[in-house]
Amino acid sequence: MNLEKLLYQVNTKNATDLENTYNKLCNSPLFIENLITISTNNSDLIKTNTWLIKHYITKGNQLSRGEVSSFLSLQSVLIDWESKLHFLQIIPLININRKQSEILERFVYSELKATNKFVKASAYEAYNEITKCIPSLAREFFLLCEDALLTESASVKVKIRRILKQ
Repeated sequence: MNLEKLLYQVNTKNATDLENTYNKLCNSPLFIENLITISTNNSDLIKTNTWLIKHYITKGNQLSRGEVSSFLSLQSVLIDWESKLHFLQIIPLININRKQSEILERFVYSELKATNKFVKASAYEAYNEITKCIPSLAREFFLLCEDALLTESASVKVKIRRILKQ
């Protein structure tokens, strides 16, 4: 069966279905590359594919340098809050360099103002990773965190407090 057709059949609201799909596909040597390519060309599958990529990484797998670069290019095709969430949650789990951080910075910064509290909390954690590669952003980020502790929801505040304790 065509990979794209298989991905269209996944019920993204059913964790078992997502897990079963992952188990069917994860051993392919081009698993990540294929998911990224499909996501770049087909925004309908971005939510499924970012979930599968995140799951791959949380299972202890790592992305190659090329896969990281390709993955980061997905920021321009993220359209729903779930795919943005998955993308932002992946950033602290992968190795990014200064150049990649510079490319990510504008997108992640914009998500610090997201209306979805889960996306926003993950954006704070992702932006923290960016400041590790671009130390000149750290002071401004610290001030943003301090301000956010006064205004954000409890779930966002918890994430910020964890960041500030590091």
